[in-house]
Amino acid sequence: SSNSNSHTAPSKEEENYITKLRNIGLHPKETPHHTTLPRASILIPIFARNNNIPYILLTQRPQTLSSHPGDVCFPGGRQDPMDNQNDITTALRETLEEVGIQPQHLTPLCRLATIESKNGLCVTPIVALVTPSRQAEPSHLTEISKKEVDAAFAVPLEYFLKEECDENYEVEWRGEKFIMRYYYFEEEEMYKRTFKIWGLTAHVAHQVATIGFGTDDEHRPFT
Repeated sequence: SSNSNSHTAPSKEEENYITKLRNIGLHPKETPHHTTLPRASILIPIFARNNNIPYILLTQRPQTLSSHPGDVCFPGGRQDPMDNQNDITTALRETLEEVGIQPQHLTPLCRLATIESKNGLCVTPIVALVTPSRQAEPSHLTEISKKEVDAAFAVPLEYFLKEECDENYEVEWRGEKFIMRYYYFEEEEMYKRTFKIWGLTAHVAHQVATIGFGTDDEHRPFT
């Protein structure tokens, strides 16, 4: 819209997806057999672009890293003793270290259920709104950690609701069934290449999109 305060006043649709995410709540959603695992957090940064369309910020890890080289992921990492066992503190600290977004620009909206990663960590996803939006714009990120981040790019949140992700199949992991999703995202803005989004990252992105835009009965298991 052309009115002068359109960048500050959220549209009804934006308020709707933010409300749906807030309704999930910030209280811990622990899976009992995860409680003994070492902890980690990831942060899902949501920011609005023109017409208040929500995007999420993703990163790609350098090929030189020993763990998950070249994988697309959200900012995040292991809990540090200085985090005082606070999963949100871990998520905010890692986001600052990796992509340089200051905590004052991040408003945590909700915490999703813990997930066990393939390397045996208990991962807590924290969804946070970035304000002002430009703080998460890939072209605005000047404090990226080159050691941990090879690329930072934005994907529309609704992209992860595609009826048919590019590939999917059912897997069993630690006694639970999951749909393993693969998305091949054509990034046209900065890198002009295709990013493969899969595994835990694709699972969480699909979960956040389903909560924000899916029908109410679809996301009941996440609460």
